[in-house]
Amino acid sequence: MTVSTGVQLMSLLLGLLTGGACGALASVMNAVRERLRFGRGLSMLWDLLFWLLSGLTAVWADLRFGEESVRGLQLVTAVCGLVLYVLILGRPTEWAAGLVLKGLGIALSPVFFLGRGLGLYLGAWAGKAHALGGLIRRRLRRRASAGKIRKKIQKNYKKML
Repeated sequence: MTVSTGVQLMSLLLGLLTGGACGALASVMNAVRERLRFGRGLSMLWDLLFWLLSGLTAVWADLRFGEESVRGLQLVTAVCGLVLYVLILGRPTEWAAGLVLKGLGIALSPVFFLGRGLGLYLGAWAGKAHALGGLIRRRLRRRASAGKIRKKIQKNYKKML
């Protein structure tokens, strides 16, 4: 049983496209990792997530769209497509994804700034209210103790007369 040239070409193109999609995913995930500055443990989990997603994508595309007789070829071309994408378009895609993430950060910064500023403002007012409550309590205690002292002085004064 022979495989037609058209099927082989479509399999090759689909493999390269699948590998390119995995390469784009790698570039975007690297940009996110650089922007968020992951630690070593989280970075390893991030890489594991990439390999899990790209492996599942390659196998799914191979099983879904691949011809029975060219399945191995399609997986090999997917790996080649990944390597070619990372070597040729990896850095520009990573740069563009970094710009998009930076733009999102700039666009969302007033929201976070206002939220933080509002929290600080309300926190300051809560602190002032708490301090005012403490001052009122102290003054009430002083008045109560001043009244007690006044009564003791009057009582002792009456005893002395």
